[in-house]
Amino acid sequence: MTSINQESPLNKKIVKLENELAHINKLFEFSNIINAVSDIDSLVIHLNSFLVKTLKLNNIGFFIESDDLYKLIANENIDNPFAFEFANKGEGIWHILSEGQPTNLYNENKEKKFPQFIDAYDLNELNAQVWLPFVYNQKIIAIISMGEKKDKEPFTETDMMFFKNFINFFAPVIYKYIKQKEKESSLIYLQKTLHNISILYNIGQAM
Repeated sequence: MTSINQESPLNKKIVKLENELAHINKLFEFSNIINAVSDIDSLVIHLNSFLVKTLKLNNIGFFIESDDLYKLIANENIDNPFAFEFANKGEGIWHILSEGQPTNLYNENKEKKFPQFIDAYDLNELNAQVWLPFVYNQKIIAIISMGEKKDKEPFTETDMMFFKNFINFFAPVIYKYIKQKEKESSLIYLQKTLHNISILYNIGQAM
């Protein structure tokens, strides 16, 4: 009986299909994440944890756009996280990210694709390998920065396809919770303003 060589095209295809099936099964967990969260803060923590466990990543960071800056709001295993932020000034990397596609920051020779951008914002210690941009209404509302895998293996085509599905599924969810937080912040500000006006009015009445 002829055995299948581990390096044979057939065996490689089987392994690829198994990996694709494993990622498809992970897609079913997306709905579980949505059911488990109620705001943007809990959502990003769940998403970070999910990706770290699924891909066995060394680190991960979640950036959200605020006042034209992308700020790190949640992370795992990133040193000095408050030091990292960057802006969209239309550099080459932003033309790629604006398409909403997973972006590998290194080429096949493990050289940086966007060294000027990385150096300009001191992002080297972020140790990012792949960025996942979330685009909604033609605007990049958030970016997940993923470090390398713990086993040092490169990200595969199957990984990239999984990332595309991940981005497409969660972009509107992230947008929804960002807007929810903005409304909540506006309401809190309005309540404080009305409270202060009430105090000033009472002081005026007492004089």
